[in-house]
Amino acid sequence: MSATPSVAPEYDLIIAGGGTCGLIIASRLASAEPSLSILVLEAGPPTQGQLSHVQPARYLHHLAPTANTVRFHVAKPSPALGNRTFVTPTGQCLGGGSSVNFAMYTRGAASDYDDWEQMY
Repeated sequence: MSATPSVAPEYDLIIAGGGTCGLIIASRLASAEPSLSILVLEAGPPTQGQLSHVQPARYLHHLAPTANTVRFHVAKPSPALGNRTFVTPTGQCLGGGSSVNFAMYTRGAASDYDDWEQMY
């Protein structure tokens, strides 16, 4: 598979970002109007069929410092963090962060929701 797929000379729509949101938008637009020519652009390597990408239990592979499916954004040292830096990993492949983190999420504790309800 080529790192840069061939592209047509013209598109009706170009979506910058092939993360979950960009792909949902492209899918819904294509479903609503099948005649549209839509290009989705995403940084990073092709991942179709790679075991580390399609088998959820291998998601930790993407958090390695050498991973090319994740970009690590490093903040400046912060006094609030004891002059340490904060690193934010972001997905750089089709599917974005959801593709590299097993589409995991953390549900808040029930007491958090109770507190929010009372605050508002």
